[in-house]
Amino acid sequence: MIAIAAKSVTLAALVGAAFAVPAHVQRDGEINRYEGRCDYGPQIENAPPQVTFANCRSLSIERNGNAGSIIYLNSLDGLTIRYDGVLKGNEMTVQSLTTRGRESREATGDCRILYIDDRLSSVTCVGQIGINILAASFIRQRINF
Repeated sequence: MIAIAAKSVTLAALVGAAFAVPAHVQRDGEINRYEGRCDYGPQIENAPPQVTFANCRSLSIERNGNAGSIIYLNSLDGLTIRYDGVLKGNEMTVQSLTTRGRESREATGDCRILYIDDRLSSVTCVGQIGINILAASFIRQRINF
């Protein structure tokens, strides 16, 4: 949970998602990349002014032992936000954040990865550096055959 002044904002409150699913298997050292978009719905209108929402067109998930990275990318100019931390199942405790053009900084927060029918469906992350909050909610592109 991330505290903002006298209010507290949870990941679910910012991006409207709550996940309770078993962990998807991703091998050590594997990098998975997914196409889709960042989407926030009406929740974005009620967010405090210190929250910045990522714009993205794809996402990468990297896993090395318990260490992991969730990287939100914009197809036009690369990195939007990189969340690094400790992965446990389909959740990650954020320890640092990197944004485009900046060095990695110590942060707090969490990420949730949702799989439906063994396919990645969405990934939401919220990280805080000082009073600034960086939120990202990725929805995987769905192709129906």
